[in-house]
Amino acid sequence: MSQLTAELVTDVVAACQASGEAVAVALSRAFDTAFSLVVCEAVRWTSGAPPNDLDGGGLLVEFVVGDASAVVLLPSVNGLVPDWVQLPDADGSEKLSTLAHELSKLLIPKSLAVDTSRAAWVSNLLSSLEASTIASDATLVPLLLSRGEQQARMLLLWPVTEGDRLFEFDNDETADEATMHDQPTGDHAVRHLPYRPGDFSELPPYARHLLKVSVPVSVQLVGKKQTVREITRLVPGAIINFDKSCDAPLELLVNNRLAARGETVKVGERFGLLISEMVLPPESFAAVKKRPAS
Repeated sequence: MSQLTAELVTDVVAACQASGEAVAVALSRAFDTAFSLVVCEAVRWTSGAPPNDLDGGGLLVEFVVGDASAVVLLPSVNGLVPDWVQLPDADGSEKLSTLAHELSKLLIPKSLAVDTSRAAWVSNLLSSLEASTIASDATLVPLLLSRGEQQARMLLLWPVTEGDRLFEFDNDETADEATMHDQPTGDHAVRHLPYRPGDFSELPPYARHLLKVSVPVSVQLVGKKQTVREITRLVPGAIINFDKSCDAPLELLVNNRLAARGETVKVGERFGLLISEMVLPPESFAAVKKRPAS
C-alpha cells in the first residue's frame, strides 16, 4: 500500500486540480453558501515561518493514511467559516463528519487508502499543528477559496505524524469551560462536554469491543412485492412501477433495519448518501403481569 509522503506532491496537486469544483460544492453544501476554489502552486512547509493566518481559530480536517496524516486548515480570519462550526449541534457535527469524508475522497490521491477522517473547530490552528509532528519535508498546497468578494486560503498540509494530538489541546481547553450555567458547584456539579461524534473512549472495554462487529449496510431506493408469475414475465426493456415519488429520500438499512434517510450526492466519481434524518429503532414494551395473590 502506498504511503503518504512528501514525494507524492505531483499526485496530490493533480487530485486537487481534478476535484477543485467538487471540493467547492462540498464546502458550499456544508456551509450553506456558494464557494469557488482555485488550486495554487505547492510550496515547502517552513516551521520557522508558518503562515500568519494560522495563528488563530479555524476549521481543521484530518485524513489518516497509515501512520501519517494530511490536514486541511481553514482559518476563520476572513469570515468564511460559519459561527456554528465552533459549537456544532448534532446536525452540525454530522455536516462536519460528511465534509471530512468527502474531502478525503477528493483531495487525497486514489492510490492511497484513507483510514479515518474527522473535522472540528480548533481555537488556534498553529497550536494544534505544533502539538503534532510535522515532517521536515512537509508540503503545503494553498487552495484559494472565494465567496463573492471574500477570499481565504484553505491549506492542505502533509505529512503529519502523531495526528491524534491535533485536537487534544482544544478538547482539554473546551472541557474546562464546558459547564452548564446555573448548575450547582462542588462535588455534584454537572459538566457538559462538547458533542464529539465517534468518541467512545469512556465506554467500558466490553462495550467498545462490540463496536468492531461488522454489519451489512445498504441503501434502498424502493421495494415492492410481486408474484413469481409477474417476475417470470420480466424481459429487457420492461418497466416496473413503484408507489414512490422520484424525489423521495433513500433509506439506509443497517443489518436490514431502517437506520436513516438521505439523498444522493456525488463524491468524486462515486455515489454517496447525504444523511438528512436518523431513524430511531421502535420501542418495545412488555406487559408486567400481575402476580396472583397468595
